[in-house]
Amino acid sequence: MSIEREPYFQPSSRAKKSESISPPKESQILVKNIIRRKNLLERIHENLTGEKIEVPAIFIKDKVFYGFLIRSYKKIRRQVETEIKDGGEEEIKQETKRRIKDFNRRVFVLINRFSTVSKRREQNTALVTSLYNKLKKNGRDLLEDDFQTFHKNVKEITDLVRKYGFKIESITGMQNRLGLPDSEQLKKFLDLIKEKEVPLESITGMQNGLGIPDSEQLKKFLNFIRQKEVPLESITGMQNGLGIPDSEQLKEFLDLIKEKEVPLKSITGMQHRLGIPDSEQLKKFLDLIKEKEVPLESITGMQMGLGIPDLGKLEKFIDFVKKHNLDIKSISGKRIGKGIPRGNELEELLKNKIEDNI
Repeated sequence: MSIEREPYFQPSSRAKKSESISPPKESQILVKNIIRRKNLLERIHENLTGEKIEVPAIFIKDKVFYGFLIRSYKKIRRQVETEIKDGGEEEIKQETKRRIKDFNRRVFVLINRFSTVSKRREQNTALVTSLYNKLKKNGRDLLEDDFQTFHKNVKEITDLVRKYGFKIESITGMQNRLGLPDSEQLKKFLDLIKEKEVPLESITGMQNGLGIPDSEQLKKFLNFIRQKEVPLESITGMQNGLGIPDSEQLKEFLDLIKEKEVPLKSITGMQHRLGIPDSEQLKKFLDLIKEKEVPLESITGMQMGLGIPDLGKLEKFIDFVKKHNLDIKSISGKRIGKGIPRGNELEELLKNKIEDNI
């Protein structure tokens, strides 16, 4: 596929004017190549096969993508100035221009390759920004390797994802702000996922922004989950973005759940993205629920993703509900993930009941 060499820019028709951001001048060729990619690929396919196909367009998320490019170009300029301290302005300018051109080429390669294995109906520039926007200190810079090494790595990752039938978005999510993973490490990871027959999204969600987990740790974790016969998704959801939990803490947590005879999903839902709760806090919470004789699911539903509530506030809420003969299930159903109502919210509940009875 030929690459456009004439500067040109066509803004996204979907972007709102008030929210859009202009592309930096250094990105104009890159932007045009992204826009014209659809027609080029359709034309090439038709010329080769005689068959017409529909290639999805790449939607440019103006604000995020152009912001990413602007920051990246400034960073390149600073690096060049640091490296060429004794050089003249023209030398710095030319070297900066060369590196930005190389950078843009790599951005296009990523979008072009990864969009072929994207499972999204609408493909966009998040394929790149999820990996490189606001890169972490331990992240792998886009310009770290020479172009041939980079290109080989991108191709191998694309081929791996296609071979296994996985979503590239699962990989880029796991590598959020870390850059591309090494293709050999990724292969070992995907081979293990296939061998253990577990959903990739569960593991990559747990590893969101943390990268490929240690193989031995992952094996032990998956073997332990299978041994305990608990739903993997419940644990990985609780650990979303937090990584593989400490095995001793996990064992203690699961033993407590079994001892108290409560649904695991209710607790892990409450702890979504918060990790394993403190054992003593959880014991006190479950004891209060049992003592007050209220449905656990009603409380954990309100606390979804918020963790164990303040027990004093929880007790006050339960006493208020019982005193005024309110339906706790009805209340909790309207407050999923909003937490325990208090103060004015409690008075509002009472007003609603009075109005319903008039």
